[in-house]
Amino acid sequence: MRAGRTLSSALKKDSFGDDKYLEPVLKDDALLYNLDEVGDGPEPLHRDDEDKASKDDPKILHAKIAELEEQLERLNSQFASFRETVKVVMDERLEAQTATLSSSLDAEGGAEKTKEAEQSYFKSYSYNG
Repeated sequence: MRAGRTLSSALKKDSFGDDKYLEPVLKDDALLYNLDEVGDGPEPLHRDDEDKASKDDPKILHAKIAELEEQLERLNSQFASFRETVKVVMDERLEAQTATLSSSLDAEGGAEKTKEAEQSYFKSYSYNG
């Protein structure tokens, strides 16, 4: 096919008709599943049977609104909790990295070495005036 190569005469379309070629390489591969089908995903927004019956019934509409407001409040609360957790974890990681860096600089005399390097750097350009 490409670059002048032809297919082997042993390979034919019927050779791949067997179901053994349909088995996944990885068992339970995530790509084989639709994530909307797994777990408790959101319910569909429109249900035809209920919509037709509830269009004119204000009690059902008010109940649905209340249910959606509760769900929104719960999701907002979960998101706020998630945001706070992420902030705490990021702060802890930043503090740990800062502590590690400062201790390694102190152990090596890094502050003095940095100061010397800065002085020599700026002295190298002193001839420019």
